[in-house]
Amino acid sequence: MNNLTPGPATPLASVWGLELIQEGLAFCNAGTHQLGLLDLDDGMVEVLAGNGGESIVDGPAAAAQLAQPSGLAHDAEGRVLYFADSETSAIRAVDLDFGPRVRTIVGAGLFDFGHVNGPIATARLQHCLGVAWLPGRLLVADTNNHRILEFRIRERRYRTWSAA
Repeated sequence: MNNLTPGPATPLASVWGLELIQEGLAFCNAGTHQLGLLDLDDGMVEVLAGNGGESIVDGPAAAAQLAQPSGLAHDAEGRVLYFADSETSAIRAVDLDFGPRVRTIVGAGLFDFGHVNGPIATARLQHCLGVAWLPGRLLVADTNNHRILEFRIRERRYRTWSAA
């Protein structure tokens, strides 16, 4: 994807997730390791995050590297867009009010995965594909571990989810 292109001219590659944010439609372009944003008023598309490289590099959204982003969810205020970065077995976020900037919540690299609950510094997922926002919590489809995990935002901990 270029910086700003008309929607019909935008090259898409394995679109895996959609989420309405502000006045646009955010989408995961997993094949190019980027997040895109379609302006619903004028039909223009811009790269929201990712420079096209496949890795787990945080920082300014234009310089960040993603690895097959898939599911999307935003917080109640619409200021943070969370995404599952499947190839790095990571959950990451785009802080929309700050530049925007990409940060990793849990995950360490392309070959760092497993099934470890607990504090986010040591927690591990394996090929997560989806996320959903609940007040104060983020639910994660941890695909290769056959689990739904719960991330409690304030506690900064992951655990296998239960409805109770």
